[in-house]
Amino acid sequence: MTNGIFFVLNNIFYDFTQVKRKRYPNSRDLIMPQIKSAKKRLKQNEAAQKRNSAKKSRMRTTRRKFHEAVEAGELEAAKTAYADFCSSLDKAVKHKIIKRNTAVRSKHRGAEKLRAMGE
Repeated sequence: MTNGIFFVLNNIFYDFTQVKRKRYPNSRDLIMPQIKSAKKRLKQNEAAQKRNSAKKSRMRTTRRKFHEAVEAGELEAAKTAYADFCSSLDKAVKHKIIKRNTAVRSKHRGAEKLRAMGE
């Protein structure tokens, strides 16, 4: 067997081996809800968490590419990267992943960097 935490309760085998390795374990690994609506809600929350993390990752990637283009001094590449960055921020706001003012602040800072490059 594996070296981990596991037990059998009401003929159900609970294995917490994977939880031990994770830094922030998934809530499903720790507690399984008993009520049907709570089980459904847990599944919905996990699906939303995956969607949100993917969108946040895209947002961070576009920001990184924009900053790399600015540091390289490539004006045209920076302009296209800035447009992608703004688009990803707007999508994140639309899906309520980040707040509107956070996106506005990030866009403004990016525009300042782009303006400084053009001068």
